[in-house]
Amino acid sequence: MERQDKGGIVEKQKRLIDVKPSADLRWSLDIECPKCNAEIDLAAGDDDNTYSNAIFNNKWDDLVDEEITCPECGHIFLIGSVEY
Repeated sequence: MERQDKGGIVEKQKRLIDVKPSADLRWSLDIECPKCNAEIDLAAGDDDNTYSNAIFNNKWDDLVDEEITCPECGHIFLIGSVEY
């Protein structure tokens, strides 16, 4: 069924449908150092995809007890849990 064009509305809608924007995925995995309280984004340094693989494959528990070294103070600590 074709709609009647009232002042170019249908043509404008067709042009808008032809524009297909890209989605931009942005994510972070933030943790706070228990010693100096620095906020660390683990996703920013995830060169081997350890964190992204666990998060995007719903294996969050795989990150529990993952060892983290704070880049600010050098304190070493473990991830206790991943929450959203």
